[in-house]
Amino acid sequence: MSGVYKLDAHLYRQMLKQCEKEAPAEACGLLGGADGLSGTRIFPLENLDACAESYKMDPKAVLSVMKTLDENDMELNAIYHSHPATPSRPSKVDIAQAYMQVVYLILSLAGDEPVLKGFYIDEGDVTEVPVEIVEKAGEADVK
Repeated sequence: MSGVYKLDAHLYRQMLKQCEKEAPAEACGLLGGADGLSGTRIFPLENLDACAESYKMDPKAVLSVMKTLDENDMELNAIYHSHPATPSRPSKVDIAQAYMQVVYLILSLAGDEPVLKGFYIDEGDVTEVPVEIVEKAGEADVK
């Protein structure tokens, strides 16, 4: 799979807010859309690991999201998590635990500015996927 993952800007802001709130633990969640490369719906989930080195989502919560996406003719197309103190690249744990054929988004809070990067992870092979944050006309920040 190749292409650019497009993420609605208001979803990026939600993701960032969640990641900042849950730091120093990793935050995590799922994204869905009409196709494999457009994030138009976000599902923040609890990190059951509650630590800075890994994340684990409740399988029942993941199934609930999958059902919601299916009911809305959407597909799961990204799994996101934060790296509160390390760069936006998959760790050995991230690579070992990647089992779905979706984009893995990693939001690093380690520097002065947050950095969001995307990756395909397939049987240990990691390929970076460009991420574009898309601002829709008439969309305003909700605070």
